Amino acid sequence: MAIGPSVTLPIFEGYTNLARLEVAENRYQQMLEDYHQTILNAFREVADVLVALQTRKEQLANQHQHVAAARESLELADIRYRKGLVSYIDVIDAQRIVLDAELGVVQTERARLTDILSIFKAVGGGWEDEQLAHLTCRDVPVGRLS
Repeated sequence: MAIGPSVTLPIFEGYTNLARLEVAENRYQQMLEDYHQTILNAFREVADVLVALQTRKEQLANQHQHVAAARESLELADIRYRKGLVSYIDVIDAQRIVLDAELGVVQTERARLTDILSIFKAVGGGWEDEQLAHLTCRDVPVGRLS
């Protein structure tokens, strides 16, 4: 039979508790540094994609000019063919150049849309699978990003 209060203190565990506290604080600091690095990476990714989008916009403008010039060249080749000044191979060659220029526009536009999706990815998405299932090609913006 014991008389009086019974006290059990972790007398011998004092340094162990301090060590655990230090480990927990170090773990917290590491998690905080990882979080800061994740945020910095997200900002870098968004900045990189925005630069890429600006570059794509300039590329598209140049490629549209190239398509216009190629179509003008095709018209001239067709006129020369009708007047008997050149063979039809010149017209076919001009058509090939127009198609190549138009293909370049399509490829750059595809890359621009991929860059837009990269922005969504960099900032964490924000869409649901159900929303993506109902998305059609008409819903995707094809115009210029401002």
